[in-house]
Order: sequence, then structure tokens, then C-alpha cells
Amino acid sequence: MTVTDDDTATAEEEDDDQQADGEQAEGEQAGGQTQPEAQAGQQTEPESGTETDGEQAGGESGTDTGPQAQAAQQAEPAGDRDILQALYNATGGAGWTSSANWLTDQPLGEWHGVTTDAQGRVTGLSLRDNNLTGTLPAAIGGLAQLEVLSLDRNSIGGSLPAELGSLSRLTRLAMNRNSLTGAIPAELGSLPSLSIIGLARNQLSGTLPTALGSLSSLTKLSLHDNTALSGPLPAGFGTIAGLSRLAVSRTGLSGTLPQGLTNSAMRYLHFDDTGLCAPADSAFQTWLAGVTSHNGATCGS
Repeated sequence: MTVTDDDTATAEEEDDDQQADGEQAEGEQAGGQTQPEAQAGQQTEPESGTETDGEQAGGESGTDTGPQAQAAQQAEPAGDRDILQALYNATGGAGWTSSANWLTDQPLGEWHGVTTDAQGRVTGLSLRDNNLTGTLPAAIGGLAQLEVLSLDRNSIGGSLPAELGSLSRLTRLAMNRNSLTGAIPAELGSLPSLSIIGLARNQLSGTLPTALGSLSSLTKLSLHDNTALSGPLPAGFGTIAGLSRLAVSRTGLSGTLPQGLTNSAMRYLHFDDTGLCAPADSAFQTWLAGVTSHNGATCGS
């Protein structure tokens, strides 16, 4: 179906929230698993709105407190603990809505919003809507086992650190509704497992890195309501077969959508209130008509 202009903002906002809830729930489950289980979990696409009452948002830990957790505490690398402390300090941890067990000697999996694997390594950070301020520290790039970074609905400013490109296991980057500025780092394009990027409703600027078109695992990209973004969509987006969601409404992006999008698994394509347009040829228009939710101009219309 085609969504009208009046409904687009509301639809995208609700969809981002539902998507974030589903991703957070899955991230919590994967974070407390052993490594083989976590890898298997990455292959399942998260469903919207599956988080249950009392999960991570209520402060439960990502690991148990039995002998296995005690062993993990003894084995956990000092580096992960130091990096989380740096995150706490850089984002106003004293003012967080919930910071249970942070900066204590408890196992990291018992710190609010942190999930760990059987070896005590940090695999997930879910601190959505938790009054984080300040900036994201470059040190976060040292969390070598991190798979999920979910920091939606906070007040984090400054630029995204290029060091995020060191998170080789990252599958989800969710920072919708913050105050991020500057360009999207090209280093994100080097992450082989990155499936979901949510950076909507920030103050990002500049062109989209060409390297984002190399993210072969990408399924969902939300950049809408970043009015200072400019330039074309990377042509490489037309080669990502699993891409199912592309939300870039109300940005300064311009040019023609890549023809190769017709080979994708697209179900949600919103590019209204931009300088982007859909190719007018019959093949593309027939494909576009089959996209479940789409909104945007046709070239030459």
C-alpha cells in the first residue's frame, strides 16, 4: 500500500519503536547465550513488539547468578569493565534513569542493560530511553564481542566514533532519537554482520558513505528526519538482496533510486520529502507497486 504524506511521520515513528522493542528483546536473549547459540540467534529476523514486561527495561541482568556467573566474573577481561566505566562517565551515568550495579564489582552481566556470554564478555548494551547524555566514547570500539548496541531515545550528542568500525561482531546499531551530529563514519561499511542500522531523528549531516553499500548483511536502514544528510543513495544498496526496510524520508538526499533495488526483499521503502525519486520505467514501477509500504516521488513527475 502507499502511505499518505500526512501519515508518514507517525507510521515511521511507530515502526521504529516497534522494531527497537523486538530487537532489544532478541538482543537480550542472544547476549546471555554461549557463543554458538548467539551465532544461531543472529540468523533469525527479530519480530516487532516481542519484548515482554519486566525484561531488560526493568533492570534484569543478562546472565544468571549461579556458579557459571561467578566463574564468568573471574574470567571477564578487565578491558570490558574499563570500557563500560568509560561509557558511564562519558554519557552522564550519574543521571541515568537506571544504573543498577554499574561501577560495582558485580559481574558485568548484572549491570543494568548489559548482557554477556559464558566467558563474561559483553555482547549487548541495551540502554534505551535511559537519559544518556554527553557523547559516545571511542573506547566502545574495544568491546570485541559486542553484537547489539541499543541506545535509542536518549540525548547522546557529538559524532559517531570511527572506532565503531572495530566491532566486527556487531549486528545491530540502534541510536534513533538522539542528538548525534556530523557524518556517518565510513568505517561502519566494514562490519560484515551488521544487519540493522537505526539512526533516525538525529542531526547527522554529509553524504552517505559509499562503503554502506557493501554491507551484504544489511536488512534495515532507518535514517529519516536527518535533514542535513545530502547526496545520493550508494549504488551498492541495489546489490543487497536482503534489504527489506529503507526509511530516508525528510532528509536532503537526492538523485535516482538504484535500479538494483528491484532485486531486494524490500517491504518498506519511504523516501518522501527528499530529492530522491523512483525510476519511471515500467519494470521499476511494477516492482514498487508490490512493496508493502512505499512513499516517494517518481522521476519526472
